[in-house]
Formats: sequence, structure tokens, C-alpha cells
Amino acid sequence: MQSGNGGPIIAIQVENEYGSFGSDHNYMEQIHHLLLDSGFNLAMLYTADGADELLNGSLPELPAVINFGSGDAKVEFAKLAKLRPNAPRMCGEYWDGWFDHWGGKHHTTDPAAEARELEWMLRQGYSVNLYMFHGGTSFGWMNGANIDAGRYEPDVTSYDYDVPVSESGELRPKFYLFRDVITRVTGVTPPSPPAPIPARVLPPVQFTRSTSIWNNLSQPITSPRIQSMEELGQSYGYVLYRTTIPHAQAGDLYIDELHSYAQIYLDGDLAGSLDRRLNQSSMPIKTTHENTRLDILVENTGRVNFGRQFPQERAGITHEVTFAGNTLTNWQIFPLPMENVSSIAYNSASCTGACFYEAAFEVDVPQDTFIDARSLGKGEVFINGRPLGRFWNIGPQATLYLPAPWLKKGENQIVVFDLNGKPNSAVTFLDHAILDNSDKR
Repeated sequence: MQSGNGGPIIAIQVENEYGSFGSDHNYMEQIHHLLLDSGFNLAMLYTADGADELLNGSLPELPAVINFGSGDAKVEFAKLAKLRPNAPRMCGEYWDGWFDHWGGKHHTTDPAAEARELEWMLRQGYSVNLYMFHGGTSFGWMNGANIDAGRYEPDVTSYDYDVPVSESGELRPKFYLFRDVITRVTGVTPPSPPAPIPARVLPPVQFTRSTSIWNNLSQPITSPRIQSMEELGQSYGYVLYRTTIPHAQAGDLYIDELHSYAQIYLDGDLAGSLDRRLNQSSMPIKTTHENTRLDILVENTGRVNFGRQFPQERAGITHEVTFAGNTLTNWQIFPLPMENVSSIAYNSASCTGACFYEAAFEVDVPQDTFIDARSLGKGEVFINGRPLGRFWNIGPQATLYLPAPWLKKGENQIVVFDLNGKPNSAVTFLDHAILDNSDKR
């Protein structure tokens, strides 16, 4: 498949923005030669970094490309020219948009300004890779997170990125502006774009069956100390940590290294929540009798996957829990990876709080659609047993893209797990995305 064999692979990247993480060139050489030893020797190998990190992440024997956002092309290419005066010029990632974080704004850019900048780069003879061209979707639990100035920022499910081609395949005005630029600079007329992918509005689905998470706990692991998800052999989902507080007293409950969102219960009653996004780690609680049951339900909302933080990134509670200054021990730990939600025993009783809601719905012709999650709280949607994506009423994302191949003709199953569930819940469908909490169409 490599270009040296006549195939379509023209370049292979050695690591990704390693200069933003470290400067171990022996490590980079190991990665370089691992690729060569694996047979990647008939296409161009290269490194990619921000221009300011180029010296840390590049290798002298390989071409180096730089990554930057809209508006920065002239400045960043000048840096590359200074560091590598006789080398090829390429932007490895031209950030024509940006990803969104829960509780933040939906990022958009100026398509006309980016088209002008793209034209400037191409007219210089520079190479450009659009990041992203089609952003796609971080289905299931697969969103990541960033750390910005010490603040944890989990990504939403959509990786739409304000890109030329939307996550559902819609061709946006940015697509046509970029297409016109490339046509104008190269003098090559591209083929006509494909026909739009049809999307539809399915009938609303009323959840007829439900069950509480408290009725569906896994077998507990007994441990004198807290354990993270990784120590439990778990990747995604939730963990419930349970212990007892021996005496009636008031004080601060403190969670050391909460990753990343917790609901705290006393004898089964919700006492409050803590959110890593908001740098929350403690809350006052009061117990009124001996041996109060303390439950801490923790969601992994996404591991940090960029920068120096991520090698130490663990999910769940990663250190300890104290109450009134005393370390709590003797835990029952219930892993809740949410892998078999279709086999849960649902019933017709109403359910409030951390609940699963299940229903069947009919599809005559499977087509793309979008689940409107604005009536829900915080949790995950499952379609035919597969985790589709996360929802959270703090936005900005308000819909979940449901592609046609996830559906089947006839009966389909939808399950919603909502930490803040309400009886008689329902979901509706749309034929378009809402990524900024307000329907613009």
C-alpha cells in the first residue's frame, strides 16, 4: 500500500507532537526504526510538532512538519524556515476548527478567512493537511480530555470540529470555499461532490421499562484502600465505592484525585456531586447515626490524552477519601463498565435518579438520524447494545448522531443511563445536529 509500491500511502508520521511532551531523541529514534523494521520504508517518514516544539520532537534525518491554527500560517512557517531553511514546507495539521468541551462553547471559525489563508499557503507551494477535514464522532466512551491551565476539560462525543464535512457527511460552506481555492490554485477541476446523505426524523420513543443502578450492581471487590479503574482492570464506565462511616458527625468529605465526576450518597440518598472540571474535591456532609453507608458513584468522563499529564492519568478515585480529616478504609468496590445493558432486568415500575431506561422502537428504512438529548440529564445512550455516546445537559452538544448502519429494519432497542433520571422519560429525533444548545435551523 506504500507509494513506493504504487499504493496510496505517501507519508507516515513518526509519533505525534512528541515535542509537546518531551525531548528524548533516543526514544524518537526507537520509534523511527520500529516503523522501518515493520516495513514502512517505501514512503516518506516525517515528524509533526508545533513550530516552537520542533527541536524537541523532530529528528535531523527526517522531514519535519508543523501544526497550527487558522491565522497563524505566516508566523509559523517563518519559524520553520528559520529552523530548517532548506527543508520542505508542510503544515501537518491546519486546525480549521476546534473540539468542544462539556460546559464550554461550541467552537466555530471564519470560513472565508481560512480559505484565504489556505490559498496563501498553496500559492507558496506549501503542503497542507486539514485537521479536521471530516471530524467524525467519538462514539461510546472514546472522547478524551485536555488540561488547560490546570483545569480539566473533557471532550464531548461529537468531533465535528466545525469542519468542511460534518460528522454526518454534510458538505458545509467551508467545503465549497476550500474546494474553490484548490481548484483556482491547481487549475484542476475536481469531480462533482456526492449527493447528500439522507437523514430522517423518527417517531418519539417513550421509555416503558426502567431499573435503578442500585438493583444492578456487580459483585463487589473488597479492599482496605481505594483502587482506580486501571487497578480493577476496567477501562470505561462507572465505579461505585462503598464504605461505612462509624460515628455520627459533621465534616468535609474529601476525595483525593477524583477522575472525574462523582455523586455522593448517604444511606442511599443523594447528598451532592463533585466535578473535576470545576476543581471540586470536597463537600460538607453530616451523618446522624452510627455506621452510615457512604456510596460514591464515579464516572470516567474521559482521560486526559495530551501533554505531560497523561502518563499519570487514571480513572475513578486514584488516591484516597477522607472524612473530617480521617482516611476512610474497608471499601466495597463495584466495577460498572456498562457492557451488557441489553441483558439487564427491566420492569414497568417508575425510576428516579441513577437509572436505566429501555424501550423498543420500529424502523422501516434505516437512515441517519439524531437523538435529541435536551430532555435528559447526564449519562450515555446505547443502541442495540452498543454505546452510542454521552449526553450532559450543560452542553454545548445537545444531539447524538445516530448513523443508519447502527439501526436495523424492524425492531431496535434504545437504552439510556441517566444519573439524573426522571420517570416517564422520552426521547425525540431530529434530522440535523444541535451542537451549541440552540436550534439554528
